This record gives sequence, C-alpha cells and structure tokens, in this order.
Amino acid sequence: MHYNSESVIMRKILVPTDFSKNALKAISYAVEIATKSEAVIYLMHVVNPSTNTDTTQSGASNPKVIKERSDRLKMSRKTLTLIHPGVKVMPHLTGGETVQSIMDFSEKKI
Repeated sequence: MHYNSESVIMRKILVPTDFSKNALKAISYAVEIATKSEAVIYLMHVVNPSTNTDTTQSGASNPKVIKERSDRLKMSRKTLTLIHPGVKVMPHLTGGETVQSIMDFSEKKI
C-alpha cells in the first residue's frame, strides 16, 4: 500500500527516548511530522527495574534516578517547545520493562 504525505495524518506521536543521539534523531523526525500535521508528541522515558548492587534498590523505585530522568524529560520538553513553539510535547515517565511499558502506554493513550 502506498501512502503520500496527504493520505495519512498523525494526531499523536509516541517517541520513546533513552536520551541518546539516536533518540534525538527520532525526536527531530517526530517534530517535523508534528509541525506538518499538528500532532501531539508524547515523549516517553521508561526507567528499567534493574537493581543497583550497591544499594539493592531498583532504578524504577530509586528517587534519585526518578528525579534525574524526570528532570531530563522536562528539560527536553522545554527545549523542544522553545525551538518549536507550535509543537505540543507531553512528557511521560514510567517504570517497568521497556517494551511492555511502551506497549501499555500506546494502547491506553495513543
């Protein structure tokens, strides 16, 4: 099936991020699409439940990890909205297994 730019209009775009260079590229493409289609970008980060052997506390329940990742998401949103004021970005932070968390969020919100 062939789609052209006018046949598919996205209203919601889910962009999982780990804050890597590749994730920044994905965000850039999402912004380009959102600008043209007036879609909302859901910027999502999943804190994995891996256990820190020093503290025996999982990343998903470690307040320091959660705050740091939350701050990074907020900063990403702020930066995106300053550079692209017409694009709406909704940050979402969750804990759990990455793939399952993304699937759950997409089924509920997207």
